[in-house]
Amino acid sequence: LQIVLLFLASLVLFVKTMPEQEGAPGNLFRGPLFAAVMVCIGTMTLVLTVYALLVEHLNIKSAADIRAKARELHAKGAAAAKKAKDAAKKAKAKLTGRGKKKPFF
Repeated sequence: LQIVLLFLASLVLFVKTMPEQEGAPGNLFRGPLFAAVMVCIGTMTLVLTVYALLVEHLNIKSAADIRAKARELHAKGAAAAKKAKDAAKKAKAKLTGRGKKKPFF
């Protein structure tokens, strides 16, 4: 699908640069419609490229693999957050002098 999208984008750009024929109506590939089509093609190409890279990198074969990878990444994130929170508490407990909070009263 990416190859087809890139082919369409290059074809549209080629047609846009062609000189207008005599007596022909205005160039269809100018204005907001052309810009919208090009943005859609570019966006779809980018999304499909990211999707293909993720599927290849994470070795995903089915929807169950996606759920398993999501759980694994969520668990890693939670563990990293807990580790960071514990490190912050430990560093705060070691504070002395000017960095230590004084009681308000």
